[in-house]
Amino acid sequence: ELVLWIILALNIIFWTLIVEKTWYLNFIFPQLLSQGKTQWQRQSNHQSWQAHRVREMILANFDFQLKRHFILMRSFISVMPILGLLGTIIGMMEAFEVLTIHGTGNARALASSLSKALITTMAGLVASIPGLFVLTLLQQRAERQKANITDQLQFQPS
Repeated sequence: ELVLWIILALNIIFWTLIVEKTWYLNFIFPQLLSQGKTQWQRQSNHQSWQAHRVREMILANFDFQLKRHFILMRSFISVMPILGLLGTIIGMMEAFEVLTIHGTGNARALASSLSKALITTMAGLVASIPGLFVLTLLQQRAERQKANITDQLQFQPS
């Protein structure tokens, strides 16, 4: 049961990060993009060394903000099925303990232990598979946004 609670907690944190990233991409990022474009357009000479550094700084900041939390979310997606397998192992150990104590005479106790084992595996997979799909979509969207920014901050002849 503890493993199920851990999977639930990780899943709640994961989906909170997904909501935060979606909010960021839809509402906060467009404002930051506008500020970045304004900062870039304030450069009088887009060919200068300083302008190149300003552009690199703006792009690096956007790249960091767009990719923020992706590694953590990927880690959660990787860990949840493994925790499910840990729960399976614990459930199987309980099943063997039931067999040791009661033999094959207590089918109900054995079925209960096996059920716990399988539920944790299912919980780990159910938590991670949709998360993997949504995270991949968000990462693709972030990459498109990065390409969009790079295109918008082009060097202009002075």
